[in-house]
Formats: sequence, C-alpha cells, structure tokens
Amino acid sequence: MLVLDTSVVSYIFKRDSRASFYLQQAQGRRALISFQTLEELWHGAYFGEWGHKRRHELANHLRGYTVIWPSD
Repeated sequence: MLVLDTSVVSYIFKRDSRASFYLQQAQGRRALISFQTLEELWHGAYFGEWGHKRRHELANHLRGYTVIWPSD
C-alpha cells in the first residue's frame, strides 16, 4: 500500500514530469488517498471552472485509488 497526497495525485493526473518517480514507487502497490485529497482535487476542479469533460476525466482517474475515510 502507498498513500499519495494531493500534489502527487495531481502530478499523475496532469501527466507532469514529476509524477514519474511516484509512479515507479506505486508500481505493483495499492494506491490510497485520503478523503481530504479527494476533496481538494474536486475543489480545484470546480473553482478552477473545469468543463464537464475534464471533470469526467478526473472522476475516471480517481476511480483508480482507494479512498481512506475517517471511519476507516
């Protein structure tokens, strides 16, 4: 298991060159994100006025992570 923070998930989503290190570390491991990371990514999408297509891409991307909720 590997817990990723908001910046790392953002790098991966945007295919930023900084993502390569983290993708290597995550290879073969279950990637987790906190509920806060989930909220921060959606906050950025809505307040950044992303269109429907880009928000849909984000939703699909986020399906690849297991979200850790406070009750977990």
